[in-house]
Amino acid sequence: MRRYSTLIFVGCLNLETIKVAQHDYNVSSWLFNDNASPRSSSDFDSIGGDQPPIDMRPMPTIKLPRPLVNQLLHQAQLAADREVCGLIGAREREPVRCYPVANVASSPQVRYVMDPKAQIDALRQMRERGEELFAIYHSHPVSPALPSAMDIDEAAYPGVLYLIISLNTKGVLEMRGFRLTGRDVAEVMLELQ
Repeated sequence: MRRYSTLIFVGCLNLETIKVAQHDYNVSSWLFNDNASPRSSSDFDSIGGDQPPIDMRPMPTIKLPRPLVNQLLHQAQLAADREVCGLIGAREREPVRCYPVANVASSPQVRYVMDPKAQIDALRQMRERGEELFAIYHSHPVSPALPSAMDIDEAAYPGVLYLIISLNTKGVLEMRGFRLTGRDVAEVMLELQ
């Protein structure tokens, strides 16, 4: 049996009293076939999913500061009908700052496209502050916190963490992290500090 973790945020409307529960998901019934061998990409089509297989190697743990996570969740809640997006800067591989970037997609309810000028400005601010790009984040207002086929196709920064916040379940926010390299999707465990 393989187990994956995700952070679930319940009752986030009052960010001062945020409750965090770490849940393990037994995904063996979804990611493995009856013979306990990994599903192929064609198996995913047959079960109605367009999600690519997720890397099943042990997940590294990424620590995120609670104030930064609160900021991301708050942004997603304020724009619950469209995807929010932005960058996270780090110093010495420790995430320190969130850089919201406007979503200029023609259909912002279902995808994100960062405003190119705002994205360049955010990267410039990071450089001026001695930070490096640590993560790219966006929200999914009506779908799970999994990278879509489009998210994977458009991932342009291999090695950078991709954070996805889902508002798919009323009253619950879910955030998961992934490394996207080419067509490879590797989930990472998120831990609040």
